[in-house]
Amino acid sequence: MISLCSSLLVTAFVSTWIIVGIGFTSRVLIMFTSNNYFWGEEAYSYPAGKLIWMAGHYVLAGGALALAWYVYWWILSSHSETRVIRHFPLQLLFAYVPLLLLFSQINPVYNPDQMIPPSSGEIRFLLCMGMSAVLLFPFYLICIYRFVLRVNTAPNRTIRLLLLLISFALIGMGLLCLLWRIVPQLYPELNKFPIFY
Repeated sequence: MISLCSSLLVTAFVSTWIIVGIGFTSRVLIMFTSNNYFWGEEAYSYPAGKLIWMAGHYVLAGGALALAWYVYWWILSSHSETRVIRHFPLQLLFAYVPLLLLFSQINPVYNPDQMIPPSSGEIRFLLCMGMSAVLLFPFYLICIYRFVLRVNTAPNRTIRLLLLLISFALIGMGLLCLLWRIVPQLYPELNKFPIFY
């Protein structure tokens, strides 16, 4: 029982640090590389360069999260000769709850006194990334465990992992388009954020 509790707490701790680390890094990268995509005349237009930039950041953040969790799940499964993660549903729950709790704390409110306020588009994009993670995360962990780590038949594990990552990237791109339209209705405060310097 002590071993199980320790394992679950480690999973929750690792989950928190992975999510916070990747979320913070994504925020910083977007802040310094947006090239005014979300400001001024470009705020409501979507040229090819902007769409490629958005897709690149989206896939980069999602890929970092996916690979970090693949490594953690691989470590857990490697402790068993049969590649079985003990109490998998509980491990999945303790990995998912920190993400839900952290995402539920997000409430974008415009502060006009802020020295460098983010734009409406930047906040919207970050919210879409977070919501995508919340929606896809449990399915990704289940697929990694069931179809990559526990299967020892052809094709090899690396090919199965690549196919799974590509599949989730494509699903995520479609989800991003859908969430981009939904987020302003869920967070009406976004309309108060500036789009011009």
